[in-house]
Amino acid sequence: MRNFLSAIVLSVAALGCGESFEISDQPLQGQVGGESWSFLKGDTSVFLSDSDGYFARLYAEDFEACGFSQATGNRLILSIPTEIGDYDLGLQRNMTFVVEEEDGPLNLIATEGRIVVDEITATTITGGIHARFDGDNEIDGNFTVTICSD
Repeated sequence: MRNFLSAIVLSVAALGCGESFEISDQPLQGQVGGESWSFLKGDTSVFLSDSDGYFARLYAEDFEACGFSQATGNRLILSIPTEIGDYDLGLQRNMTFVVEEEDGPLNLIATEGRIVVDEITATTITGGIHARFDGDNEIDGNFTVTICSD
């Protein structure tokens, strides 16, 4: 019984330490839905963004930014903070891996990871992210997305 209680205490202590998510100095890439995925283009939504974050969509394919996207395939959805800084993902700030399946999209909410916002201009946001849902859904690297306005 004593060993069992010791194991529980050590497990809880390890959870408190958290994992460090380093962000690679590479273009954003990884696995989405168990398939290789490389970021190509992203944008924000005027209607879904607010003072706390830019609602962003990141795709591995080209599409018309700030339009009604016809892009399909696996993608990422996240709220990018409106201030330059380094942010941990969690229950309040998370990222969604959208995996396209025959029956429709599967949304996998990642609460493990980190996002860094390096620069915000009038038209773009530049930063990096390392996020993980599981072994089939993990991305890491740098991105630049278009800020959409009215």
